[in-house]
Amino acid sequence: MKNSARALSQRFSISWQRLSLRWKFTLALALAALFPAVMITEALIQVSYRSFEHQLGQQLRASLEDLQWEIDNLAYEARIQALLIANGMQVQHVGESLISVLHPAAIQAILAEVDRTERPMNLMLVSDAKGKVLAQQTMVLAKTGEALLDLTPETHSYYRFSPHQASSIANLPMFQVARDRQEMISGLVLLNREQVQELGLAQQAKITLRPQPSATLPPQQRPAPAGTYPIADGNIGLLAFAAKPLYDNNQFQGLILTGILLNNMPDLVDTTTEWSTVDTVATIFAQDLRIATNVPYTDGRTRALGTRVAREVATQVLNQSKPFVGTTNIVGAPYASIYSPLQDFRQQLDLPHPPPIGIAFVGKSQAWIDTMATQKRLVAFAITLGALVLAGAWAYLTANAIVKPIQFLVTSTRRVQAGDLTTLVQVHSLDEVGELANSFNAMMRQLRISFEELAQKNRSLEQIRDELIEANEQFEAVLNAVPGTISWINAEGIYKGVNRRLAETLNLPPEAFIGRPLGFLREDGELAAFMQEFVDSPDQFASRVIAVKRNGQTMFYLVALQKYMQGTHTVAVGIDISDRIRAEEALRIAEENYRSIFENALEGIFQASTENRFIRVNAAMAQIFGFDSPEQMVETVTSIRDQIYVEPSTRDEILNHFATGATTGHFEFKAYRRDRQIIWIELDMRAVLDTDGKISYYEGLVQDITERKQREQAMQQQIEELRVEIDHEKRRQQVAEITETEYFQQLRREANYLRQRRQR
Repeated sequence: MKNSARALSQRFSISWQRLSLRWKFTLALALAALFPAVMITEALIQVSYRSFEHQLGQQLRASLEDLQWEIDNLAYEARIQALLIANGMQVQHVGESLISVLHPAAIQAILAEVDRTERPMNLMLVSDAKGKVLAQQTMVLAKTGEALLDLTPETHSYYRFSPHQASSIANLPMFQVARDRQEMISGLVLLNREQVQELGLAQQAKITLRPQPSATLPPQQRPAPAGTYPIADGNIGLLAFAAKPLYDNNQFQGLILTGILLNNMPDLVDTTTEWSTVDTVATIFAQDLRIATNVPYTDGRTRALGTRVAREVATQVLNQSKPFVGTTNIVGAPYASIYSPLQDFRQQLDLPHPPPIGIAFVGKSQAWIDTMATQKRLVAFAITLGALVLAGAWAYLTANAIVKPIQFLVTSTRRVQAGDLTTLVQVHSLDEVGELANSFNAMMRQLRISFEELAQKNRSLEQIRDELIEANEQFEAVLNAVPGTISWINAEGIYKGVNRRLAETLNLPPEAFIGRPLGFLREDGELAAFMQEFVDSPDQFASRVIAVKRNGQTMFYLVALQKYMQGTHTVAVGIDISDRIRAEEALRIAEENYRSIFENALEGIFQASTENRFIRVNAAMAQIFGFDSPEQMVETVTSIRDQIYVEPSTRDEILNHFATGATTGHFEFKAYRRDRQIIWIELDMRAVLDTDGKISYYEGLVQDITERKQREQAMQQQIEELRVEIDHEKRRQQVAEITETEYFQQLRREANYLRQRRQR
């Protein structure tokens, strides 16, 4: 046995020695790559699977959030419908009491005319204060029976009207809570058998209990024993509702109740899974009973409606009100699952409430997860196999690249031995062999080109010197052309140089600064102190506005300091900002003058935005309109049009005046004071335009001309009374003139003659 092993070893040794250097390198590199490749592949598989599990968890949580959003949105749609009904009733009883509308015919008409939300309401009704139903409109699913079990995805459910009308809702918890809290409420509520029958929703709410395989399952994965949770043989309903109390003169008059029944709603769960990745399923439970789901039943063709959740899930979610995350059995098949409790509406209102009334669920089949994991493993091994093939090819090419330059070097060495000193080795690699070949070639070239290299270096040095001289001249020209002052200081605070602008400013030559310490000019004490403080500090940059005396004038400079050469030197740049400082001071004085005029003017002054709000008002303006302060007026008046103008159309006419292109205008109108007293206002207003010619805001002067208007009205009344007196006097004079005429006197004689004859 030992001899055979020794013989085999010798045979392998001889075969290895006969191999060329190229194949030895190839086999060594290929074997060296094999083990790491297998280890890396397995590690990649593990990392990929963990990443897949993490992504799966994120996808399921996102799908659960989508499902919970859909359920919450049902209650929101019910709120919208209740508000629409309330708005319709408000329109009907404008100018009348609410009691006048609370009769069946009027309410039924309102229910028929109200706009529908995107999803039809199963229930819309109005009751009186005692809970008696005055009018009701009920819609139930058009599908019934076996059609509800069809597993075909749906995005929209069809409904039909039901003539049912409940008698009373006084025993419903949402009626009692909305009445007692005197506010609109919404959310989820679990209806028992009697309540769904009373509301006319028993047909849609009915969930037929179906058997599910559980004999071979452990107890925690079987449904809870019958009677553990009140499901009433499937005759319960989970209702997303909104209840709005009706009040008239602070008296409770009735209630609007709208709602959507979640039982047998395939489009709710199908829409949620449509937004998710493939093979995601969703379910809504009432207690532990599936009332809406797209989980396939054991036949693979119908929905698993009427089946119940595992006991371990029900205990944690319904009893402990905690989410359940993990793998559990669903109708005989394992699923990666997330379950979340659905709470009664009273929990949101911080009222005594029952335990969770339902469950929201999303999950993925474990079979699909295993298939995806297997596919990822196969893909990883395929990638590894391909990598090994590429590694073998790479090993062969690498070995060939290593051996070939050695063969070239051996051939060239033999030619040199034969006396050919012009021989160069044609090797282009960058490894040790390449370095050896390059050294050989360099040695052969050195004698031939050494003088040429020396001449070339001399020419290069001269060119560099000329370039340095030119660059230095350009740099000095740039520094002297800079409109600011520039200086260089070393770590000891000694000037190393200055530009021409600084020297001219101080009437000194640039050479006078070099070698002098900071502060050698007494009038620049503040500047010298700032620069010395910066030199001594660890800061790399600093800036400050410094005031200095120049020719008897105070000048202001913005001085910026920057360290360089590892903090051993400092460059200082100063910019004359005297004009800007003086301009800012002039602007400040102008603003104070304007503010004084604005605040102390006897006329009201204002600025108003294009959004119908005051931006600023002065004290006189606030006093005219009866406010205690300008700030109070700006905060209180949220709509100039509606709170100031007695006739809002006047405000529209003023804005239209400016919209036509006018920039100024004079107006008189009636306005409201804060106490709603009506006064007359004279307004001079102008539009302030921006750079694009659009109106940025309005400003103007306001005067109270109420007394003037009252005097004008009194004068007008006196003029009218005088006109009446003048008219009476004119008629009297006209009558007198007529009686003096000969014609009138003749008529009077004839009348007297006729009167005397009648008396005889």
